[in-house]
Amino acid sequence: MISSNWPNGELRAVPCGPLVNSGSQSNFSRSHEHATHRSTCTRHSNDAAVPAPYLIRLKIKSYAVSYANSFNERLLPKPNMHDTKLSVAPLPHQFLESALVLLEAAFEQDPILAWCLFAENWGFDERRTNYLRSYLRYHHDALMPALGAWRSGDLVAVSYFAPASRAESPGNFAELGHQIASTCGELSLRRIDLLRESSGSNSSVANSSWIEFIGVSPMLQGEGIGSTLLNATLAHLREIEPSGTISLETAESRNIPFYERHGFAIKERIDRPGLTQYRLSIS
Repeated sequence: MISSNWPNGELRAVPCGPLVNSGSQSNFSRSHEHATHRSTCTRHSNDAAVPAPYLIRLKIKSYAVSYANSFNERLLPKPNMHDTKLSVAPLPHQFLESALVLLEAAFEQDPILAWCLFAENWGFDERRTNYLRSYLRYHHDALMPALGAWRSGDLVAVSYFAPASRAESPGNFAELGHQIASTCGELSLRRIDLLRESSGSNSSVANSSWIEFIGVSPMLQGEGIGSTLLNATLAHLREIEPSGTISLETAESRNIPFYERHGFAIKERIDRPGLTQYRLSIS
């Protein structure tokens, strides 16, 4: 699933990425994007050499509005952040822990993760970390694509996505379900399965590519990084499947205008007790 609160930390589709079958035919959830304003950018230059630039290398300018502030609140200038080159490249496996730290900050306030992992119960922060780590490992082990954005040696944004043509490995998928059940609890897995099942039952998105997670370091929102990374993600998926549909899910209605500016349209609203999701697609 993907969703990330840019206004309060989000850009997302539905945090529970692909589904998991934990041996009892349990399903897993879709995509998610998110970013929250309370965490800081973490230096990751020692993790590994930054890959050669992949789709984009450009200078980021200052903008008057930010996706992380309801898309229309003015931001104060951030020192030493402007006119700095941004490099977007495939995200190597050795950046997994750096990506985890970034996504934890980005999804700290994410409503979908909060719902799936029972934020009202003790131990939520640990369950969120365990879930994100399990999914990122699954994504890399399944050889699905991911992009990272670097600025001055820092990993500042990541995007995890799944092309429709990329077959899921039953073994990896079952292991993901097992990991989620053991580290987050069976009840959390059931809720993740519920989201996954609702996506799979919709014929219009059954064969869609999905943006699972996309998030920007909260301290750097409003710099255009999220827009750049989303465009790079769409371009990458178009290279793989030029005529395919690309979908994402969000529980933040205030982020919908951002996606619409990039060509997405709302296809479905899903209401559940405690959670309202929006499924958006672009063809």
